Amino acid sequence: MGVLYGRYDLLDRLTAYRVRPAHKDPPGKFETGTGNFEGICGVLGALEYIEWVGETFGAERAERYASDYTGRRLSFKLGMSAIRSYEFELCRTLLDILAETPG
Repeated sequence: MGVLYGRYDLLDRLTAYRVRPAHKDPPGKFETGTGNFEGICGVLGALEYIEWVGETFGAERAERYASDYTGRRLSFKLGMSAIRSYEFELCRTLLDILAETPG
């Protein structure tokens, strides 16, 4: 999955490889084939999962981020923060075990 974001006037000046049936104007001139619908669904699923993690496990971090984020952005921030915290503990446990393992 990829995303291209830019001001219309800059995208209009940007040269793009395109096949004859593709649009001449942005954003269509950058879309030279069938959309990656599976990838789009995967991104949506990942975002919904991160949002769920934030709403389920992010309450203890909510006060820290509530002044800077609201709504879905807050849920995403809380979700990524909860995932990072969980992975940090897993990583620390792994490093402790590896340090104790001879050879």
